[in-house]
Amino acid sequence: METNPIFHSRYPLGKDYPGFKKPALPTKLGGRDSRKPSNSVAQLQQRLHTLAGQIPIAKNMSAGKTTHSSPYAPHGDKSVQNEYIRNLQQQIYLLELETRYLKSGGQHSLGAPKDMHGHDFMARNSHPHSQNTTETGLDIKELQSEFNAFKEKTRELELTLESVTKQYDEQTEEIAKLKDRHGIEKDKIYGELISIRKKYETATSECKRSELSYKRIVQENEQLERIASKSKEQENSTREKIDEQLQINKSLSNKVDELLQVNVTITAKLKKSESVILGFKMEEHQSKIREFENLVKELETKVKQHEYEMTRVDLCKKKMDDDLKDLLSKNIALTYKCEESKKALDRERKQETEQSQSDKKEIKDIEKQKYQLERLKGDYEMLKITMENKDRKISELQQQMELLETSNHKILETKNVLSEQILEMETRLHKNEIELTQVCQDKRLLTDDVAEIKIQLETVLARLSTATSKNNSLVIQIEKYKRDLDTLQKFASVLDQVETNGQNYLQLMRDMRKYLNTNE
Repeated sequence: METNPIFHSRYPLGKDYPGFKKPALPTKLGGRDSRKPSNSVAQLQQRLHTLAGQIPIAKNMSAGKTTHSSPYAPHGDKSVQNEYIRNLQQQIYLLELETRYLKSGGQHSLGAPKDMHGHDFMARNSHPHSQNTTETGLDIKELQSEFNAFKEKTRELELTLESVTKQYDEQTEEIAKLKDRHGIEKDKIYGELISIRKKYETATSECKRSELSYKRIVQENEQLERIASKSKEQENSTREKIDEQLQINKSLSNKVDELLQVNVTITAKLKKSESVILGFKMEEHQSKIREFENLVKELETKVKQHEYEMTRVDLCKKKMDDDLKDLLSKNIALTYKCEESKKALDRERKQETEQSQSDKKEIKDIEKQKYQLERLKGDYEMLKITMENKDRKISELQQQMELLETSNHKILETKNVLSEQILEMETRLHKNEIELTQVCQDKRLLTDDVAEIKIQLETVLARLSTATSKNNSLVIQIEKYKRDLDTLQKFASVLDQVETNGQNYLQLMRDMRKYLNTNE
C-alpha cells in the first residue's frame, strides 16, 4: 500500500513520522458527526502555534541566516537541514489543507443541524487559524520577493564576476606581455654585456701581448745598446792603437829623414872623395848593391800594394792614409835618392882606387845604414802585419756596425709598428670605455625601468590580490546565493509538490465523500 501514489499524497512524510497525526475520517453515528470539530480545531491551533515558532527558523535557514541556537545550525549536515525544512513545509501545507477540509466538511456534513453549521463556521472564521494562513501566504510572498531579489543580485554578481574576470584576464595578459618584454630586453642586455665582455677580454689580451712585445723590444734595445757600447769601446781602443801606430810611423818617418840626411852627407863625402880608390872587392859591393836595389823594389811594390789597400779604409783612417802617403812620397824620394846614390856609386867605382881608405869608413857607414834599413824593413813588416790585423778588425767592426744598423732599423720598424698598434689599442680601449659607459648608463636606465616595472607589477599584483580577494568574496557570496537559490528552488519544488499533493488530497476527499454519499 505504501507504493500507492494516493498513500504518498495522503502521507507525504510517512505514516509514522513524528509530529504528524492521521486525521480521522468523519463517520455517521445517529445522523451526527462523531468527531468534535472544536477539539480538532484546538489541536490544529496548538500545532500551528508550535509550527509558527519554527517557520522563521526555516525561513532564515532558506535565506542563509540560521542562528547557532537551533539544533540544525549550519555546522550540522546540510541534508538533514534540507529534510527538516522540507518536512516542516509539508506539515504546514497539510495542516492548512486539513483546516480547509474541516471548514468545508463542517458546512456540508450529512445529518448535522444547520444552525450548528453556521455557528461553527463563524467560530472557525473568528479563530486565529485564519491569521496563521494569511501569515503563511505573506511569508510565501516575501520568500518569492526575496527569491526575485536574490535572482537580481545573482545577475548583478554574475555581471560583476564577468567584468572582474575580464579585468583579471586583461591584467594577466598585460603582466605576461610585460614579462615577455622584460625577458626579451633582459636577454638583449645580457647578449650586449657578453659581447662587450668578449671585446674587453680581447682588448686586454691584445694589450697584454703588446706590453709583452714592448718589453721584449726594450730588452732587445738594451742588448743592442750594450753591444753598441762594447763596439764603441772597441772602436776607441782601435783608434788609440791607430794613434799609436801613427806616432810610430811619425817616428819612422823622422828616422827616414835622418837617414836621408846621412845619405846626403855620404853623397857629399863621396863627391869629395871621388879620387879615392876603393880597396874592397867590386863584385861583392855590386852584389850587395843589387840586393839593396831588389829590397828597395820589393819595398816599393809592397808600399804600392799597401797604398792600394789603404785606399779602401774608411774616413776614420784618413789621417793614417795621409801619413802613409807621406811615407810613400818619402820612400819614392828615397828611391830616387838611391838611384842617385847608384849613379854616385858608379862614379865612385872610378874613384875607388883613390878613396879606398875613406870608402872603408863609408862602407862601414853604409853597412850601418844597411843594418838600419833592414831594421826599418822589419819594422815596416811589423807595421804591415799590424795594419792588416787592424784592417781585419775594422772590417769586422764594419760588419758588426752594419748588422747593428740593420737590427736597429728593424727594431725601429717594429717599434713604429708596435707604437701604431698601441695607439690603435688605446683608441679601441677608449671606444670600449665609451661603450662600457654607455652600456652602464643603459643598464642603469634599464634597472630604473625594471624597478618601475616591478613597482607597477607590485601595484598590479596588489590590485590582483585585492581583485582576487574581492573575487573570492564574490565567489563565496555567489556560492551562498546559489545555495540560497537551491534552497529556494527546492522550497518552490516542495511547494509545487505540496500543491499537487493537496490537490490530490482534495480530490481524494471528494471521492471519499462521493463514495460515502453513494453508500448512504
